[in-house]
Amino acid sequence: ITLATALANGVPADQRFNAPSAASFRIPGGTWNVKGGGIGSGTMAECTVVSSNTCYASIILDADVGAEATVEMARKLGITQTELDAVPAAVLGANNATVRDMASVYATFANGGIHVPPVYVTKVERSDGTVLYEHPHSQSKVLEPEVARQINDILPGVINAPDGTGRRANINRPAGGKTGSAQNNTDAWFCGYTPQLATAVWVGFSETRPGRDGTERLVSMVPGNTPITVFGGTYPAQIWAAFMNSALEGLPALPLNPPVPPPTTTTTSPEPPDILTPPEAPQPERRSKVPDVLNL
Repeated sequence: ITLATALANGVPADQRFNAPSAASFRIPGGTWNVKGGGIGSGTMAECTVVSSNTCYASIILDADVGAEATVEMARKLGITQTELDAVPAAVLGANNATVRDMASVYATFANGGIHVPPVYVTKVERSDGTVLYEHPHSQSKVLEPEVARQINDILPGVINAPDGTGRRANINRPAGGKTGSAQNNTDAWFCGYTPQLATAVWVGFSETRPGRDGTERLVSMVPGNTPITVFGGTYPAQIWAAFMNSALEGLPALPLNPPVPPPTTTTTSPEPPDILTPPEAPQPERRSKVPDVLNL
């Protein structure tokens, strides 16, 4: 979502940002300490592929991006069921979101930047074909086509690049997606799409457990609670791939960005002369006087 905000606000995909293993940022109210994704520096595209937290912290703090614009973009893309706080940590998943809303966001990417609100029932018919109910279609343009195309060029790298965090989501057809992992591994996501289908997967414990001090806490997905340490690129990516392979069986593999048709030109043949109309007499040739340039 922050990537879409930055691109929509004119930040180039190849603009480089610092991406150390850890960084501290001065923000209103104190210091924001961020860890993860240390690659030194990287373009927005490179930082997306490796899921660099420090890089994206720099991106959301960029004057052309910002937390307010990012949260507004999130709402337009499809996050409507939860309240969103316009804080820098929103870029790292500080706000809650439903799985349905996350699927809706990625469906907007799949749809070329056009958001269609999700519905569960589109039409109800009697056995004789009489329509009892039909949901009225609505849509809104969220992203310019060129911005949507850039996103659709970048997100496949999460799955296909050698250093992509979503390599386990490879389904051997064009697809884009993004991993997500919460602090202390309490939540893990993989959200992705093809032109025909967008799917979001969340893995985590739905109920809290009491900690050593008796306080109810979210459950970390680490050995002792789960067989492995769970990140977005592990179980969520694998579940996403298994579901998508089944759901897309029999459907053609389509590019995320449809080919841009070449510009066409049309020519209109001149009307044939009316043979009943006598031709006009030739007009005397007009000549322009050539100025004297001898002394120039």
